[in-house]
Amino acid sequence: MERRFYMNAALRAEASASGARVLRGYAARYNVTTKIAGQFHERLAPGAFTAALKRGDETLFLVDHAGQPMARTKNATLKLGEDKNGLFFSASLPNTTAAADLYEQVRCGNLDECSFAFSVARGDDEWDDDFDCPEEDCCERGAGRLPLRTIRSLRLYDCSAVSRPAYPQTSVAALPAFHENLSADEDDNGADGAGDPWYQASGVIVSAEARNRARRSHRHAAAKEATDFASRLFKAQVRATRTLVGGGQ
Repeated sequence: MERRFYMNAALRAEASASGARVLRGYAARYNVTTKIAGQFHERLAPGAFTAALKRGDETLFLVDHAGQPMARTKNATLKLGEDKNGLFFSASLPNTTAAADLYEQVRCGNLDECSFAFSVARGDDEWDDDFDCPEEDCCERGAGRLPLRTIRSLRLYDCSAVSRPAYPQTSVAALPAFHENLSADEDDNGADGAGDPWYQASGVIVSAEARNRARRSHRHAAAKEATDFASRLFKAQVRATRTLVGGGQ
């Protein structure tokens, strides 16, 4: 299982007319590139959650991926959907002290970001070892480029309200009702894409398979750079030899 955390979540809290407490927002955004644990870049392809939603993956709504569930898809207190922007959710909170505390933390802005836990089956992601990172300070060019992992499909386990995200542009809000057409334009504190897409946080959990794949990419890049350097050195030596020989004639 892997975990990804998102920043700029625009999480808000409001009570409905009946007094029910509801949180909503985006747990993940499509086409956002971020650096994961300093090992590789990653982005979610549009439709990455389609299979999970069609299967009805049992998904919990948690706080920092731990503790008692605040909502779940099994009893329809957690509703999930996707649009062109990513995975959105609506969580109806129970009448418990922990849920009341969570609601207040969101309402006052202490928690305004999201995360999700997932796993990727073999063949459901793609790797680009020649990804050209557009951020000058993101990759150390001398150590080789970091590859890009594109996730096409996944299995979803939970969505969480968190305080330390790593993916940008998610949102969570406390609202009176579920809005199926939630869009980025409705968010008011950075969920419209104004956040830094290269933010990296500690605590990101990466699968062993993804780490090994990133290491193989690093070794491949290092070997290629060494080969290119040797080739350039050999050609320079040949030119120098020809110059010396030609100069002596």
